[in-house]
Amino acid sequence: MAAGAQHHAREIAEQGYTVLERTHEPEALERLTKIIQQILEDTGLERPYAAVPRELSKNLVVNPTGLAIFQLVKLAPEAAPLLFSSHLLEAARAALGDDMFLELTGGSVSDASRPFFTWHHHIGGIDVEGVRQRGELPRLQHCERLIAVTYLHEIDAEGGELLAIPRRLGDPMDPRGDERDPDWPGAVTIRFPRGSTLVFEQSTWHAVRPMQRPGLRMFVGGYFTAQRAPRTELVDESLDGFAGGGSDFQQLLAQRPRR
Repeated sequence: MAAGAQHHAREIAEQGYTVLERTHEPEALERLTKIIQQILEDTGLERPYAAVPRELSKNLVVNPTGLAIFQLVKLAPEAAPLLFSSHLLEAARAALGDDMFLELTGGSVSDASRPFFTWHHHIGGIDVEGVRQRGELPRLQHCERLIAVTYLHEIDAEGGELLAIPRRLGDPMDPRGDERDPDWPGAVTIRFPRGSTLVFEQSTWHAVRPMQRPGLRMFVGGYFTAQRAPRTELVDESLDGFAGGGSDFQQLLAQRPRR
């Protein structure tokens, strides 16, 4: 395992997140941008934001996140070989194990109309909404799931900075205050260049400041999950039998648990 992958795995274990800078070349970013822009255009939305969630289809919801895209590979199979860099896969395997699998693919579009995006976590992966509604905050001792997202735009003071609460695996994860308050004690600001991949351990609380410039804010990514993780109730069935994406992508699918 490369030293860089081990470094990122340590950061995930010791602070709950890591950033892999410039994982994607400009050509790949342009292709992904066109894919996401086309999905947005096809919705006919005037703006990619809604304070009250509204389902547009099984795969598209406009909500406080923006336009949330589920099962991205189902909507745009051509995105599959562009989603995950080799550096990301090495780092994820260092954290989760060589038998990790791909649980879900997705993306998001928002703009300056979206206000502060409240503190949240991704415990449960594809089951996250149920976990949040039940108020479950398990104290996980091992890394079981990673959320990896590649941003198609610069993330800086104008692009909507990310905030995170650093935490070691096994630390308590009680919220530090009102989830609508951006000023949680201990929060750090995360900035990085266009085409970088941000990886969160599922228990890490994070939030997003509003954009301060015109245009769209987009990311693509997915959930990587260890075989040791409890089985989820929901499953992205669109990945079953998917034959594209190249050899690395197919390895992630081949290791998906059988139902």
